[in-house]
Amino acid sequence: MEELEYRWKIENAAWDAALSLLDRKGDLVEEFDVAFKKFTKRKSCREAPQDYCEKQFRSAINVAQCSVRFMRSKIGALPPKPVRRYQILLELAKELETKCPEADASLHMAGCRYVE
Repeated sequence: MEELEYRWKIENAAWDAALSLLDRKGDLVEEFDVAFKKFTKRKSCREAPQDYCEKQFRSAINVAQCSVRFMRSKIGALPPKPVRRYQILLELAKELETKCPEADASLHMAGCRYVE
């Protein structure tokens, strides 16, 4: 159980950090190396292997970028009707599986929740 909680904390922290690094268009506002150094100083990453943290951070950034760009291209100023919203979320889930296969399912779910 501890390992699951440990992984979840890192993935959650990576997702939060990834969203804070993106502008409204889905582009990075800070260099990856600088942002990664800041990320590794977080409590959740201090005791974890650096390569695992880097993998999760890169995956979170990729999923966040795909989600933000998808949202900008598919959703207008007004929120879609419920039926259309579910179609959009299904499209996003399929796109994330295609474009970000290395990311964990929890990051794909976070991307869908962000768009929702």
